[in-house]
Amino acid sequence: MAADVSRVSYRPKLLLFAAATLVLVLLALLPLYIGLYQTQLLTYGLIAAIAALGFNLLLGYTGLLSFGHSAFFGIGAYSVAFLLRDAGIRSMELYILIGLPIVALVSALLGYICVRHTRIFFGILTLALSQVVWTLAYKFFWLTGGSDGLRVARPDLLAGMFTFTGGGAFQRFISAYYYYVLAVFAICVAVMWVIVHSPFGKALQAIRDNETRAAFLGLRIRRFRWVAFLISGTMTGLAGILWVPLNGLTTPEVLYWTFSGEIVFMTLLGGFRNFTGPIVGGPLFTYLKTYAVATTEYWQLLLGVVLVLLVMLLPTGIVGALSAATAVAEGEICVILLQTIDLSKQFGDVHACDRVNFTVNKGEFLSLVGSNGAGKTSLVNLISGHLAPDSGRILFEGTDVTFARIHERIRAGIARSFQIVNLFDVLTVFDNVALSIFSRERKIVKIAALADLDRDVRREALDVLSQFGLAAKSAVPAGGLAQGERKLLDVALAYALRPKLLFLDEPTSGVSTREKTQIMDTVSSVVRAGAVTAVIIEHDMDVVFRYSDRIVMMHEGKFLADGTPQEIRANKNVANILLGAPLSA
Repeated sequence: MAADVSRVSYRPKLLLFAAATLVLVLLALLPLYIGLYQTQLLTYGLIAAIAALGFNLLLGYTGLLSFGHSAFFGIGAYSVAFLLRDAGIRSMELYILIGLPIVALVSALLGYICVRHTRIFFGILTLALSQVVWTLAYKFFWLTGGSDGLRVARPDLLAGMFTFTGGGAFQRFISAYYYYVLAVFAICVAVMWVIVHSPFGKALQAIRDNETRAAFLGLRIRRFRWVAFLISGTMTGLAGILWVPLNGLTTPEVLYWTFSGEIVFMTLLGGFRNFTGPIVGGPLFTYLKTYAVATTEYWQLLLGVVLVLLVMLLPTGIVGALSAATAVAEGEICVILLQTIDLSKQFGDVHACDRVNFTVNKGEFLSLVGSNGAGKTSLVNLISGHLAPDSGRILFEGTDVTFARIHERIRAGIARSFQIVNLFDVLTVFDNVALSIFSRERKIVKIAALADLDRDVRREALDVLSQFGLAAKSAVPAGGLAQGERKLLDVALAYALRPKLLFLDEPTSGVSTREKTQIMDTVSSVVRAGAVTAVIIEHDMDVVFRYSDRIVMMHEGKFLADGTPQEIRANKNVANILLGAPLSA
C-alpha cells in the first residue's frame, strides 16, 4: 500500500538529524584520541569532502561530468595567497568573504559557456577551460610565482581571537584549524542537504533523468544547469580557500586536470548518486592517496587500478553499494532489485531507449505501458541480454550485468516470456517445462541418463504445470495447445527457471477478453505466491489497472510517468498518449 503523501512525517528527518549530530560529535572528539599528523590528515579529508560535495551537485544531481573543477579549487587557493601578499590580510574570515565572490564570479562566467553543451562536449569544454587557467598560472610567474607557487602564512581565526605565533604555533594551529574546518564542513553539508531536497534540487534531478519532460513542465534547462554549476564551483572553491592555509603553499598543480580527476575519483569512490557518497569518498580518498604515496613510487598506477576495480565492482560507489539495496519509505522497506542508469539504444535515427533510468523494487508487480514504438520491448531486450546497449549500465541486485551474456543473466535471476510465443512445438508440454528445469540445474549436458527418469525434475515440472493449470495437457505436444494455453506455457517456461525478476511481454495478446482475465489471474497468483518480482508489458489498460502495483509509462524512448494505478489513471498526458492526442504543456 502506498504511503499517504498528503501527510508529512518528521520522524525520518529527526532520525537523520540525530545521526548527523552523532557523527559530528564523534568527529569533534576524534582529535583527543589521535595524533597531530592524523588530525592534519583528517582536516585534509574534510576539505576534500567539501570539494566532492560541491562537485556532486553537478555530477550526481544534474548529470553533468566536469573535468575542470580543479580550476575553482585553485582559484580559491590563489585568492588567499593574493590577499596575503598584496593586501597583507591574515584573517581567515576575510579570505572566505572575499575569495568566495571571486570563485563565484569565475564559476558563473565559465558555467555560462559550458552549460550550453551536454554530455562529452560539456566534459571536454570544462577540461579545456581549466587547462587555460592552469597555463595562465604557470606562465605568469610575476603574478602567481609560476611553478614555485606562493607561500601562505597561518591566518588568524575568528576575527583574531586565535593567533598562531611563537613556540608550538604549528601544533596549536593544526588543532584549532581542524575544528574551524569541521564547523565549515557541517555548514556546507547542511546547506547542500537543503539545496538537493528543495524544489530546485528536485528540478535538477528531473532534468538529469528526463530533460525533455522537464522542459515540458516549463523548466528552463540551461538556467537550472547554470545555477547548479555556479553553486558547485563556488563550494569547490571554498574547499580551495580552506586548503591553502593548511598546506602553506599553493602551486599550479591544484589547477591541473589531474587534480580534477582526483575530485572525480573521490566522488565515485563514495558514490555519486547519493548525498552521503562524497562525504565518505573525500576523506577515504585522502587516506588512500596518502598511504599509496608513502608505500610505492608507482602510486598513480595503484590508484588507477583501484579506480578500475571500483567502476567494475562497485559502480555506485561504496555508499551506493551499501544503500542501493534498500530505499526506506515511511512504513515500508523497498529493496531495489533492478536499476538501469542512463541506458540508451539507438536504431539509425530512432532512440528506442534514451538515457533510461529505471528501477524495479523487489516483490512488486509492475506494468510497463506505452504506445507502439515507445521502447518497452527494446528496454526488456536490453535488460534480458537480447540487445546490447549503446551506453549506460544495468545493475541487478547491485551487480553490474550490462555486458553479461544471456545465460549469465538467467543464472543471476532474470527471465522473460515473449510477445510472440516461443515454445518447442514438437516437444510435449511436460518436456518444455522440464527443459527449463534441466537447464537451471545444469543437468542439460547429461548424455548418459534418461530425462524421464529424473524424479526431482519430473516432480517439479508437474508441479509447475499444475500451478498454471496445464497438468492435464502435459503429454500433449506444445504445438497442439490453444493460444491461451500457449501463452501460459510460455510464462511457465520462464517461471520454471526460478527467477527473481520475471519479464512478461504482452502475456494476454491475441486472446479473448475472457481468456485475458483467466490468464492474468493465473499468472498473478503464481507469481505472487512464488515471491517473484514481475514486470509486464501490456496494451490492455484494464489489465494494467487491475493487476499492477505500479505503472511506468514510456514514450519515444523515455519515461513519461511513473506511479500507482490511481496516479496514472489521473495523468492527462498518459491518457493523451494512449488516445493519440498531443502532450499537454
